Formats: sequence, structure tokens, C-alpha cells
Amino acid sequence: MLQFQNKKIKGISSLKLNIWDNPADRETLTKALKKNGFVNNLKANFKLKDGSIIKGLMSARVINLNGIPHILSTTRDITEQEEANEIIETQNRFLQSVINSLSNPFVVIDPEDYTVILANPAASEGMDVIGKKCYNTYHKHTDDCSKSDTCPLNVIKKTKQPYTVEHEHLDASGQLHSFSVHGHPVLDENGDLIQMIEYSIDISEQKRNILALKESEQKFKSLIEQSPVGILIMQNGKIIFANKVLAKTLGFRKVSDLLGEKIIDFVHPDFKELAKARMKLLKTKDRVVDSVEEKFIRKNGEVIDVLVLGQTIEFEGETAIQGYIYDITENKKLSEENLTLKLGIECVNETAVVVTNTSGKITYANSGFTNIYGYT
Repeated sequence: MLQFQNKKIKGISSLKLNIWDNPADRETLTKALKKNGFVNNLKANFKLKDGSIIKGLMSARVINLNGIPHILSTTRDITEQEEANEIIETQNRFLQSVINSLSNPFVVIDPEDYTVILANPAASEGMDVIGKKCYNTYHKHTDDCSKSDTCPLNVIKKTKQPYTVEHEHLDASGQLHSFSVHGHPVLDENGDLIQMIEYSIDISEQKRNILALKESEQKFKSLIEQSPVGILIMQNGKIIFANKVLAKTLGFRKVSDLLGEKIIDFVHPDFKELAKARMKLLKTKDRVVDSVEEKFIRKNGEVIDVLVLGQTIEFEGETAIQGYIYDITENKKLSEENLTLKLGIECVNETAVVVTNTSGKITYANSGFTNIYGYT
């Protein structure tokens, strides 16, 4: 190993051969032999005859030969082993660095006793979790989860397949967080489970946002249902959403019966071209079209007067048209009746007709009043 010939080194001390790269290692060996009489597995660098350096593992013992003390030593070349260990150590440091840089909790758990073997800072949060039980650390349980059907480790023990579940974990301050927990099995060459990798994604804010969105949608739907105006959303010309007021306006008992219908089919023939032009304008530009009076035909064939307003919106990721349809049939009838009544009153010149408010001030007087009382 040291490249010396056996015949040439007999009778020469190891010190003279200069096989020690670091003389301090020889001193360590000598002191240990004097104190204990033996040395086991001393790591040191040794010089070969050609000057190159190897890593060796030396063991030595003091023995007596014919009453004379001798040192019996063995040295094993561990250069390749040490280089391999250095490579492994470098890889381990790199992997540990990668794991530590993860912003989400990452742990490795022993499947035999639920002990946390490895944890990154995100999983520790200032707590000493290595060697602790996962169920106690993250759930504050005193008993293991062996009877739980939602524990990733229990499921993976049975299936040896990855498993994902939502869990609630307590942080170091005792605050509850919702996590999407992903468990992955680590199997040996025989297919037996030896470890479980678990990483968790905090979805607390996401769940809060979803809840807030649902509450907002509920409030929006409530406002729409309470609106006195018919409201619809349509895509590709078909109604995909409508409130009860619109269904009633068009003569339908249930909103579901209205879905899938084309709003243009309810427009009176005299107003179809106008309605088509307005819808085309909405498709080409993101804008609101002004309200306009139109006539619609209800399901039973009745013609009604409506006020129509439309705007372009985005609904479930796609462009849509939101329409507002207000039935003004009764209002128009009242206006026409009022106009007829007013014209009739104006034609009566022999009778004075006057309307006053609660303060006694005149708010209306017909021509008969002005003629009789002499006011112009």
C-alpha cells in the first residue's frame, strides 16, 4: 500500500520512512499506545513512497515477542470510501439546504412510532420537533392516530401510495391553520415502508377567501332576488342566469324554465332590429348601452312595455351580457289614463277644477277655473 519493498524497510523506523503526512497524528498514536496499550481506527493521512497522499484507518496494539514489546499495527486504505463519504455529505448538505429553503412545512416521519425524523424551519416554527411525535406536536393529541382514517401515515401504511388530505394544525402560538397535507411513502428494496415524507401547504387564507366569496355571492344573489327589476345574464344569445322577477315578467313560473331561452325570442317584431343592433354593439365594445323602451311578448302571447338596459360583463371567465328589464306596462297605462283625464278636464270650461296641496297652495287649475275667476 505504501509502495515500499519489504526487504528494504526492515529495520527502518516509520519515522524515518516519513509515512505520516501530519506528525501530530503519530504523536496521538504514540500517546494512546503508552496510555492504553492499543489504538483503534485512527484516521490519518499517509504519504506513499512517490509522495502522494492517501487516507488510512490505523489500528495498533502493543504486544510482547520473546519478552520484548513490539507494536503491531494495521492500516486500511479508506481514500475511496472517504471521497465517497464526502460526496454523500455534500449531497446531504445540498438536500438539507433545499429542504430548509422551502416555505412550506416539510417533515420526515418514522412509520413505526410517528416520530419526526427531519423537519425544516417552516415545520418547526421555533419548536423543537425532531424526535417528537407528530400527532402531539401538530395536533396536541396524547394518543397516536392509528385509528384515524384521515391520517396520511395510516393511509399510506395500508396503501403504500401517496395521499392528500386537509388537516387543521396548531402553530407555536396555538393558532389554528388549515393545511393541504401531502404524504409520500419511502419504500426499501423489498417494498416495505421505512419513512413517510409529508409536506403541507397553508390554505387558511385561501379558505377564508372562498368563504368570503361565497358570502359575497350570497349577498349578491339576495340583492338580485329582492330587486324589483328583471335581471338576466346571457352568453351566446342564451339566458344562463335570471332572477324570479324576470321569470314572472316573461310569464314563467320557475326561473329554471327560462334558462336556455333566447331573449331575442321575447322581443316584439317591431323592436327586433333595434334589439339585435344593441346586442351587436355590446359584443364589439365593452360598454353600457342606454336604456330604451321596447315591447316584449310574454309566454302567453301578451304584449308588454319594458325598459331595457344592457352592459358587457365577464361571467365565469367568459364575456357575457347582463340585462335589466323593467316592466313599465302599468306605468304607461296610468300615464295614458292621466293624460286622458287631464285633457277631459281641460275641455270643461263651465266648471272650475282646482287641486291644492296640504298648505292650501294651488298645484293645478283647469281653464274653467281661470275663466270663471278671471285669472289668465
